[in-house]
Amino acid sequence: MWIAKPIRQITTEEERVWREFESKLTLSQKLCWASAIEAVSGKAYLVFSPDEKVGGMVFSTSPGVFESINGPELNWDDPQKISRQFATFANAVAKLSTQFRSLTICPRWSTAQTQERLASLPIPPNAISHACTVVVPVHENPTEQSAGFSQRLRRTLKKTLFHKPEINIERCTENKLKSFASAMQSFASAKGFSSPPLSFFEALVKPAPSKSHGSDPVFWLITSTLRVAAPQPPPLAADPTPAVAEAQILLSVEGHHAAYLFGLENRDPGIPSSLSVSAAAHWEALRLCARHKVTEYDLNGYLDPQFETGTSEPRHPYTGVAEFKRQFQGRLVQYSIPRFQIE
Repeated sequence: MWIAKPIRQITTEEERVWREFESKLTLSQKLCWASAIEAVSGKAYLVFSPDEKVGGMVFSTSPGVFESINGPELNWDDPQKISRQFATFANAVAKLSTQFRSLTICPRWSTAQTQERLASLPIPPNAISHACTVVVPVHENPTEQSAGFSQRLRRTLKKTLFHKPEINIERCTENKLKSFASAMQSFASAKGFSSPPLSFFEALVKPAPSKSHGSDPVFWLITSTLRVAAPQPPPLAADPTPAVAEAQILLSVEGHHAAYLFGLENRDPGIPSSLSVSAAAHWEALRLCARHKVTEYDLNGYLDPQFETGTSEPRHPYTGVAEFKRQFQGRLVQYSIPRFQIE
C-alpha cells in the first residue's frame, strides 16, 4: 500500500513511520524542507510505501505538474524491485491530480553508481547533470582539525583569530531568523543570486510537534564579527570608526552529519584581505560539530571541472567560493542527477 497525499493531511501514524525512514535521506527529502518549500510557493506531497520503506517528497508549483528533487528513495540497486517501484511511484503521483500533466524525477546518486542503476530502469533519463560537494572530516582535537587544512587557510585562520573576532553561536528559532533572512536577501541580490524569504527559514527550523515521534535536524546560526581599528588619525581629527567584517552561516546537524546551508559575508573596505570572518565562522562550525560528536561537515556545493566544462574559469561567479572550500581539503564527493520526464 502506498500513501500519496499532501503533507498537511498525513496522519500521526503515517508521519511517525515516515520520520523513522527519512533520517537516512538528504535534507531536501525531509518533512522540514518540504514545509519550508510549501511556505514559499506550491504544495508538497508525501508519496511513500510504509511496507517497503521507499518513496519521497514531491513538489508542485503548477496544476498537474510534479517534481521529485534529490529523490525519491527507492531500491535503486535491486534489479528485481526497481522497475516496479519506479512505476508504482509514478502512478501514485499521477493520481494526486485529475489534471496530471507531468512528473519529473531527479534522484541524486553517487557518480560511481549511476551506470549500473540506469541499466536496471525501465526508461532512460532525458538528461543527466552533475554536481559535487566537499565533505570535511571532523576531529575532536583542534590541532588535528587544522592540520588537514591548506597552509593558506591555516595562516588566514591564525591571523583572523589573533584579532579575536566576536563569535555568537545560537540554536535557530523563528524569532532569530528575521535579521538573517533579510541580510541573506540583500547579500544575494548584490552577488547576483536569489535567497529564500523569511517564511522559508521560519518553516524550516520550526520544531516538529511532539506527537510526531520524530525529530528534525537541529539548525544553528553562527555569527563571526571582526572590528579592526583604522590607522591613527592626525591630531585633532575625529576618532575613526572601526572597519567591520561580519559573516553568518546557517547549518544543520543531524546524528553524525552536519551541513552548511546558507551563508553571507559583508566587509568594510578597511578590512585586510588576509583576514576572513567566513573562515572563522566555519572553524567555529567544526568545533560545534566536534562537541556534538558529528563526524563529517558537508560544505554543500563545489565546482567540478570534470563535468562542468569551463565553470572553473576565474570569471565564473562561484569560483571564489569553490577556492575557499578547497582550502579545507575535505573529501570530494561527485554526484550524477538523472532527469526522468514522465507525461
